[in-house]
Amino acid sequence: QPSWVWLRDCLQQLERPQASELNLFDDISQACSTEITVLAGITAAAPDHLFRNVGLKIPRQPHRYSGRTAMHADVSVHEPKQAVDEESALAFTMEGLNQSQPGALLPYVWAPGWNSNQALHKFQSEVGGPLTGGTAGARLLLADGQRANSTPITPPLAFVPVTGQWLLVARYKIFGSDELSAQSPAIAELVEPAFIEISWADAATLNVGEGDGLIVEDVLPANVETILEVRLNDSVATGCAAYSAGLAGTFNLATGRQVSLHKAPNWIRRQPKLIASDRGAHA
Repeated sequence: QPSWVWLRDCLQQLERPQASELNLFDDISQACSTEITVLAGITAAAPDHLFRNVGLKIPRQPHRYSGRTAMHADVSVHEPKQAVDEESALAFTMEGLNQSQPGALLPYVWAPGWNSNQALHKFQSEVGGPLTGGTAGARLLLADGQRANSTPITPPLAFVPVTGQWLLVARYKIFGSDELSAQSPAIAELVEPAFIEISWADAATLNVGEGDGLIVEDVLPANVETILEVRLNDSVATGCAAYSAGLAGTFNLATGRQVSLHKAPNWIRRQPKLIASDRGAHA
């Protein structure tokens, strides 16, 4: 199911009365537009599911898809019924009218003799201009001069290191930081142990080197201590500590929190990985 349907089902199980009014994605958009001021214009991004082009839905499939029955002709020449889309004005078929619709409902860009997006100018009012059906989407963030009640935004103060404290910064890894992909056995084999990165200058202050252990002492919550392997990285600003977000052992750490760091006295270094070569004795 779409993600919003799962959330709606959870609300229904919790007997939340609002869930009874959420039957289509358009209902979600309308509710967000009504409840959240900055999202008041999202319903103008595209026509709702009731839109019809001269009484017809807009096909997602181009007319060249007419040979689709041959795809499974070895099994049956009878084409099964296409899925019915109740959520939008688009249809999962080639039947309908794909002409003169709003730009937000343009299902594909293709014209005879052109390869996909090379045919874009065929759908524009002029080359490089807006779509003939109008610009898709709705702009919510306007320039300051166009805002009715614009207020100046005060930028945050520049970071200043605090002696004896380090600012936690999340360091995301391709393998491990994503909570879902890390559950895959193949990905889990590539996940490294949790670590914390600091600059060489901070390492000298703490008297630690690459591969040593650091005690990360966080006052909140409840004076929790975490021991992580040190990595040296001069791209990390002095006074900051980058922790491996999403990896086991760092779940209690949070970006923007101030912590104290101490060398772990009983840390046992990991055995280095053996690197082999077949290039001979001089390699």
